[in-house]
Amino acid sequence: MSIGLPRLSSSAFVLALVALFGGLSTAGSAHAQDFPNKPVRVIIPYPAGGATDLTSRAFVSVAEEHLGQPMIVVIRSGGGGVVGAEAASKAKPDGYTLFIGDPATHIILPQVQKVAYNPADFVPLGQLVSLPALLSVRVEAPWKTAKEFVEDARKNPGKFKHSAVTFSPEHLMFEAMGIKYGAKLTHIPSTGGGPALASLLGGHVDANGLYPPVAFPHIQGGKLRALGVAASKRWPLLPDVPTLQEQGIDLDARLWLGVFAPKGTPEPVLAKLRDAIKKISDDTSFKTMMTRMGQQVDYLSADDLGKQWTTDQGTLKVVIDQIAKKP
Repeated sequence: MSIGLPRLSSSAFVLALVALFGGLSTAGSAHAQDFPNKPVRVIIPYPAGGATDLTSRAFVSVAEEHLGQPMIVVIRSGGGGVVGAEAASKAKPDGYTLFIGDPATHIILPQVQKVAYNPADFVPLGQLVSLPALLSVRVEAPWKTAKEFVEDARKNPGKFKHSAVTFSPEHLMFEAMGIKYGAKLTHIPSTGGGPALASLLGGHVDANGLYPPVAFPHIQGGKLRALGVAASKRWPLLPDVPTLQEQGIDLDARLWLGVFAPKGTPEPVLAKLRDAIKKISDDTSFKTMMTRMGQQVDYLSADDLGKQWTTDQGTLKVVIDQIAKKP
């Protein structure tokens, strides 16, 4: 015996669909209106003490005023950034888990190894900062300029050591230094900027490409010397340090830090998050904390971060391909 289902007229069927999708829309709008009603996690993929960690902690410290709920930093380090990126990509897309990504997690690593996430699993919300690497040595080192350092490394290939997260922008800078100028350094893999700094201060390596929030306090404190800025122009807070290009060394290493949400996060929630990130970037307290770290806020909207992301994919692929071809 079969049970017959009631037949709906075409007009009744249309009304039923309207009611169904109208209910879904209302539910989505209600979620957006209610968002956020609890703290928001911000996953960072590197250990404490590096540029990502320091910037993220300053960022979340002023978040509650602009979002209505606090943000909490969650460290998920490992795999040069892969562990944190994988965790964030698989998080529930409800706006309560965000990710601080960079060129390594969103461009370089997916090109050089198999990872269990796709950069397309993320939606950009806005850029916080863009930082040049500072070619840094201990203050007692014999080199006073980047040109002197590169020449010494060229004459003694492999003698000097540097530490960096494998395939990070600063690692690629040193690899390019060897390819372009024969100044080959021995790479000591690191899990993040904090451990890389410790290895330099401890005398375990000779030079590093450190970012301003990591290097700046130790440059000011007389423990480190910046030999050059890996960018097209000098860093405003270190105006006496010339760029590498000014010293005849055509190398660049830039770390941008962007805030991302998992793909599938409702658009009304994304809009609230984008608005909060813009307000945090304009916050005087946040800017003051950045200045004390030796860096500046360099906000980009979600659209502009997406465009930069696309451009850098092509630029960094050229460097990666050069490294892959080296003997």
